[in-house]
Amino acid sequence: MAEKVLAAHQPNFLPWGGYFIKMLYSDVFVILDDVQLSRPSYTTRTQINRQGQGKWLSVSIANKGHMDKKISDIELSDSFDAEVLIRKIEQTYKSCPFFEEVHDGLTKIFRESHKTLLGLNMALLEWARDWLHIKTPLVFSSSCDVPAGRTDRLVELCVSQDATVYLSGAGGKNYNEQEMFQERGIDVCYTKVPFFDLEYLSQTFVAGCSIVDLLFHTGHDSQKILMSGVVDE
Repeated sequence: MAEKVLAAHQPNFLPWGGYFIKMLYSDVFVILDDVQLSRPSYTTRTQINRQGQGKWLSVSIANKGHMDKKISDIELSDSFDAEVLIRKIEQTYKSCPFFEEVHDGLTKIFRESHKTLLGLNMALLEWARDWLHIKTPLVFSSSCDVPAGRTDRLVELCVSQDATVYLSGAGGKNYNEQEMFQERGIDVCYTKVPFFDLEYLSQTFVAGCSIVDLLFHTGHDSQKILMSGVVDE
């Protein structure tokens, strides 16, 4: 049987490059839309590079009962102001070589009438996937009949998608119960994402910044730079 790689993650808000590296290396990527929102969470915030310092860019959500809701049920706050986010991005990246190209599509999404956090984040993820030429199929965990829990849930997601390999970020070594995967004949692979080391680093670099930082600086070369030096363990 041919190897099939699955990765999974919450639908984060304009996440960092490592999120998209997992997509690029996967045959199927599961969006964990039916898990609870944690706070603080990268599902509602990301960092942008403001003159060599990481600055938070956050989405305001309706707080009433949000800790008991699934991500798919979280609504944006009535105070959510797309123009505030747009201004912060403009102030940070207006001098970048690919500002106009990246800014136009990003601004269009922010100004659309999104009611839910999932709706906004998925529109942004699809936009970034287009820029990075990522064709990996997306599956929502809510469409899979799998149990709650951490490792057992991931194992059953792999089984539901006929995956033979689960691709995890390096941090997963701290909590993945690898023997549970092995019992079902699933290998676990960890991806270590180094700092990008091409011309992009001639800019003042801040580790862990949103993918928009890479896109504004390197445009259509972003996928090549994103994949440079990635190590499988």
